[in-house]
Amino acid sequence: MKDHQDLPHKKCSRVGAALTLKCPKCCSAPLFIDSNPYHLSNMGKMPDECPHCGQDFVIEPGFYFGAAMISYVIQVFMIGICAGVVYLAGGREPWHYIVAISLVILVTAPYVMVVSRGLWLSIFVKKDDAVD
Repeated sequence: MKDHQDLPHKKCSRVGAALTLKCPKCCSAPLFIDSNPYHLSNMGKMPDECPHCGQDFVIEPGFYFGAAMISYVIQVFMIGICAGVVYLAGGREPWHYIVAISLVILVTAPYVMVVSRGLWLSIFVKKDDAVD
């Protein structure tokens, strides 16, 4: 674990850290081994701890199961928006909705999954105010 003087001085919020896939404590180190969630072979693989501040990313077994709830809420919101757009675009057949919603979910699922993990972790990790 490094001293606070060695850490980059970045200001970020918990949500900002989750959206940029950074450690919610120091906002410096990547939260995932591969920062691109669309590299499916490495999707969701996280280091055991932050290389900058030492924050433990493996808080307890099954910890990230709660991120599934966040992912569910985000996906339901996106489905609602997608259905509204299809409706406003004149989609009247059920297959219009099925195709549009399936494409949106397929394209966004990897990013939503990793952001949900970041958001879930940021709920339980106190931001390091000494970095700001």
